[in-house]
Amino acid sequence: MQFSENLQLLRKKNNMTQEQLAEHLQVSRQAVSKWEAAQSYPEMENLLEICSLFSCDLDMLVRGDVEKDMVEDTAQYDRFYNQFSVATAGGVALIILGLAAFLWMEESSETLAYLCFLPCLTIGLFLFVLFGIRKEYFEKQHPQIVDFYTDAQRQQFGQWFAIAMASSVTLLILGVLLMQFLELQVSEDRASAGFMLLVAAASWIFIYFGLQKEKYNVEGYNRRHQPDVSTAAKKVETICGVILLAAAAVFLAIGILSDSWSPAWVVFPIGGIACGIVSIVLKGRQ
Repeated sequence: MQFSENLQLLRKKNNMTQEQLAEHLQVSRQAVSKWEAAQSYPEMENLLEICSLFSCDLDMLVRGDVEKDMVEDTAQYDRFYNQFSVATAGGVALIILGLAAFLWMEESSETLAYLCFLPCLTIGLFLFVLFGIRKEYFEKQHPQIVDFYTDAQRQQFGQWFAIAMASSVTLLILGVLLMQFLELQVSEDRASAGFMLLVAAASWIFIYFGLQKEKYNVEGYNRRHQPDVSTAAKKVETICGVILLAAAAVFLAIGILSDSWSPAWVVFPIGGIACGIVSIVLKGRQ
């Protein structure tokens, strides 16, 4: 296909008029019209801007067949995994924020502390259960997905992923420094609360971008849902679900019975490590 045809297809796929494209590129509408009619050709600067705008590479835009390369996300895979990533990361962050609020408020009013923590815990667990069920249903409905992501989209996400991972590690380090500083100003529990605030932010970033990275691995998704692999995957999900629920139960038991909320939160990273070990062992056997 010619550049003119590729440009027209990309513009229409993204629901963009010639006027809107011209405004974005800071050229006249007549210039865009001439490009699509193969009466003229854009400068290199405009070509690169078009590639960035439509997430395609220069070779595909100029000499490739965009229509052949355009695969539709008929299963709404991207939309579902975006929602799943936000909800899962949000559930974890909400529970940690609830714990931070509890630690901060406990000195003033234990009742108020519980009123801050328990709703966060309830909503967080609700999100886990809801989207866990929705994910299982989605994967049963769509066991195989046609890979519609482009190399440009994956490359762009890779850059954001590197920034996100560096940011989450930085937040954890800042959290430790903040806790050391607050311990000189306030009580140990309130210092821990300040630390947990940054842990919540770091956890959201880490989990969200981790799930987004998994989203782009469509080949891995399809491989996991092949008949010979699905049994092991279901075992991993079931066991990890039980481990995380058990961790929440242990956390509540320790906190309520011995009033040791601050050290009790360690059960959550232990549960996460246990899930990782189970996953490696079962997949290795498979």
